[in-house]
Amino acid sequence: MKSFNRKIGLGGSDAASALGFNQYCSPYRLWLEKTGREEPLEMSESAYWGLQLEDIIAKEYAKRDGVKVRKNTKTYYHKKYPFLYGHIDRKILKQNKLLECKTTNIFNKDKWGDDENGKLPWEYLMQVHFYMAVTDYDSADVALLIGGQRYYCYRVKRDKESENVIIDALADFWETHIVNDEPPDPSTMLDVRHRFKEMKEKSRIATFEEIEQVKNYYVLQSKKKKIDTHLDKIKIKLCAAIGENEGLLNIEEQPIVTWRPTKNGDRRFSVKSIIKEGINHEQLSF
Repeated sequence: MKSFNRKIGLGGSDAASALGFNQYCSPYRLWLEKTGREEPLEMSESAYWGLQLEDIIAKEYAKRDGVKVRKNTKTYYHKKYPFLYGHIDRKILKQNKLLECKTTNIFNKDKWGDDENGKLPWEYLMQVHFYMAVTDYDSADVALLIGGQRYYCYRVKRDKESENVIIDALADFWETHIVNDEPPDPSTMLDVRHRFKEMKEKSRIATFEEIEQVKNYYVLQSKKKKIDTHLDKIKIKLCAAIGENEGLLNIEEQPIVTWRPTKNGDRRFSVKSIIKEGINHEQLSF
């Protein structure tokens, strides 16, 4: 791909960040990058290997679906908002469809559905809706490799209603925060620390809303201490029950809780999703 100045607009990988759905890049962090105040974060190890495996995943998709795909280096621009642009992974030939190739580790498996009708994490669902908007394609497939050994494919049809909500929100972000250079509200402690590096004023009188937030924080903090204490007691009992075993099973012999060895010689405690989904929260008491 040719060198591309990402500061001239918002791309598909920016969509989730701008709308607050990217755990690795907040709207404030994106504003810093797009306005030239900070350099973009370096590519992570997982992102690097995802890029290296992209061609392998695309070939597997083409083989399983019986189609031909072509690597696409074109930059697509939205017809109404030319500052919204996209680079797709592959074009599926003879179809008005695009292909995105993704990788994830085995610990993120629960964030994805287990078949073509399953769910996509919000950040990727936004991305493919964004790409369909800028390319004017009718559908998108997302080929996923989990843990380097399990392949899934997800089918996403174009949804104009959802698409318009995403595009309009991104246009508003660009106009408000980039064109008008107005920083988004901090949404992480890193954002807050960056924005308020220096303390220039003394304490001030709190607003009624801020007083309520302080009260809520105090109440939740008190509850958290009780919950953490209760959790520790339950965890100790369960680990003692597991003992030298690997975990506990339900009557259908499915794992419900595990306490397995890790690479550093410790053991990791984990409650399985099959139990989490069946919890009646109204029956919980502390």
